[in-house]
Amino acid sequence: MKITNLKIEKFRNFKDVDCIIGKKLTIIAGRNGTGKSALLGLIGHIFDYKGESRTLSGQKFVTEFNKIFRFSLKHERDSQYSYQVLISDDKDKEIFRNAYFNGYNETEKRFRIYVGKKQKGQGKINIPVIYLGLERLFPIAQEKDKNININLTSLSDEDKEWYKNYYNLIFASEESVNIEDCKTSHKRFYSPSCEKHDSYSNSAGEDNLGQILTSILSFKKIKDNTNENYKGGILLIDELDATMFPGAQIKLLDTFLTFAKQYDLQIIFTTHSTDIIKLIMNNKFSKSEDVKFLFIEKRGSKIITHQTKNDIEKMLSALRYEIFNEDVERKIELYTEDEEARFFLKGIIKRDWRKYIDIKCVSLGAENYINLIRNKVPSFLSSIVVLDGDRSKSKSKFKNVLYLPGGKRPENVFHDLLNSIPEENDFWGKCGGYTKEYFRANPPRSLGNRTYMKEWFNSNKKYWGRGCNKVIDIWKSMNQNKVNEFNKKIEDIIDYFIPNRSN
Repeated sequence: MKITNLKIEKFRNFKDVDCIIGKKLTIIAGRNGTGKSALLGLIGHIFDYKGESRTLSGQKFVTEFNKIFRFSLKHERDSQYSYQVLISDDKDKEIFRNAYFNGYNETEKRFRIYVGKKQKGQGKINIPVIYLGLERLFPIAQEKDKNININLTSLSDEDKEWYKNYYNLIFASEESVNIEDCKTSHKRFYSPSCEKHDSYSNSAGEDNLGQILTSILSFKKIKDNTNENYKGGILLIDELDATMFPGAQIKLLDTFLTFAKQYDLQIIFTTHSTDIIKLIMNNKFSKSEDVKFLFIEKRGSKIITHQTKNDIEKMLSALRYEIFNEDVERKIELYTEDEEARFFLKGIIKRDWRKYIDIKCVSLGAENYINLIRNKVPSFLSSIVVLDGDRSKSKSKFKNVLYLPGGKRPENVFHDLLNSIPEENDFWGKCGGYTKEYFRANPPRSLGNRTYMKEWFNSNKKYWGRGCNKVIDIWKSMNQNKVNEFNKKIEDIIDYFIPNRSN
């Protein structure tokens, strides 16, 4: 069973809002005070797991709204709120639950959100749910010694190995990890313990990841134990990015897709992280029907929601207090290995594509670029990387990585071309007296040495016209098919990143 929509008729500043929920991931972003956490509470309150299973923290798989937010006796005593959660079952049959809030109940002396009707089968829905709130971030250093209880875990060897593998994957670590059962007055979870430090000295980020892994492992256990009766689960996380460095945030988000698939989960979390929001621009997330994002904007007392890919830049601008110019079309950043590559690229790239591309004056080695993409650094996931032609023999698996034509480094391509042009060709002598004799008399010290070839290139390029255009134009005329093929690949990547571009 999967949540498909959260429809709010009226709740505080939300009015007539329809939030689409992803089958696997839902990212909720926005400034402070926009109601992100409240949405988690409204969703979680709809479910009440009636099975005997408990989380590995010893709690029921239940989330009440009052664990996430409170109503104000002063301002909401007589308020009337209502919302609806839509759910699709395994046969794509739509189920819904209406929820109502009628202000302060004088008889019960409390606020209460009523779910469904009193008839059997019309109340809360029997699906396990876990909410990880901000109390999980309470540092162990602020706990009193008497409130800390750390013991060995009762996890199976298989589950211990599962925990260790994902801990090291997300933190890009190779540490030897032991697992301890850590209980304090604020939280209980399976905590990582390493060679040089244990649960007492873990960072807040290590604690945080430990609690997330404990929750995922709780769903794994309940699925294993209930087999065919398992209908999926819901994990709600408030401020996922808190205490975690950007690389870990990105790895965790990617790993969530694996968890959601393996354990039939819907993971819904709030964030302020611009790194996570940038990552959404990667087509792996933005084009997936399994992943949805919701940006909440507050204008005075009115809440406006955004849920399209085109709104991502608006989201980033809003979080940074920047002005977003909708009239400026986003350009795709393009990176090359060095200056020689940029000369070659600018000479062969189709003029039409230049309005979509921003060629950056950054020089990094091919392996550095590949590692940045492999480690999911957001700006490089949404950029084009053009490597030298000598790298094309070991093709990259990444869609945004291309290779310059020619099969060699640009400086070697230029040298081979000049060497092949006969002395009687009109090219010679038109570039400031640059002749075939001069070319022959001043060869590079070694054709196979990159440093020597760069040295040769820089001492000769002044004779080749602006941007080396006179040499490149000859190469293009002799290799038009290769140029066309390269430009088609550029076009395909532009369409991949800007699918609705104007032609």
